[in-house]
Amino acid sequence: MQIFPQTQSPSPAPSPWLRLLRAPNLLTLPGDVLAGFLLAGGGNGNGGWLRLVPAIAASACLYAAGLFFNDLADAATDAAERPDRPIPSGAVAPTAVRRAATVLLLLGILLAIPARATPVAGLLALSILLYDFAAKKHPVAGPAAMGLCRSLDLLLGAPRPSAPVLAAALVLGGYICAVTALARREADLASCITPALIGLLLRLLLPLQSVLGLCAFLLPSPPPALPGLPLALLPLALYLPNRALARRFPPS
Repeated sequence: MQIFPQTQSPSPAPSPWLRLLRAPNLLTLPGDVLAGFLLAGGGNGNGGWLRLVPAIAASACLYAAGLFFNDLADAATDAAERPDRPIPSGAVAPTAVRRAATVLLLLGILLAIPARATPVAGLLALSILLYDFAAKKHPVAGPAAMGLCRSLDLLLGAPRPSAPVLAAALVLGGYICAVTALARREADLASCITPALIGLLLRLLLPLQSVLGLCAFLLPSPPPALPGLPLALLPLALYLPNRALARRFPPS
């Protein structure tokens, strides 16, 4: 019997919509809200746990809207420098991306209502638009605006922030500000900053979120009720899935 060698079919190309969403980064979102929620004593009465799910959903919608608007704002540049991106390549229509981004932005603000974080969500939406359409290309304002977005994302989980929550938001925002500033040097051929390094730094955001969440158990106020500890460790558990997704959706 003749045995023919098996040929491995190439893996299908990622969906252009998933490329727009930069799928690995989506796993870095829940930890922002969880850290703010735990540091604010979330779950200690007053139906606090009921706010957590809509807060995370609002974060995801606002983040996705920001990514869509980001590619719309960069469409002309991408057509010249990265023509394989979903919009300049014609894989998705700009009008469809614009509609999806607008719906997600409004949905994120609406989901913040049951999370009791509507003002924070409104500020986050404005900060996202400011970054995408005005501040992004500025060497100082761009990283600062991106850091502000992450700080506000943490505050979605703690709409009435205490001093520890504000300190955590400052740490998180400062970290993202620094990573964003470093990422601006990727295009410099003489720089040691590579997309892989930026991906690693973004992945390290996950253990940082867990550390911030665990700090809630060191505060003099009552610690978060169960399942507070597993939730604090959840971002750390997402590290390996994030790494696997980064291989499937490399930076582009």
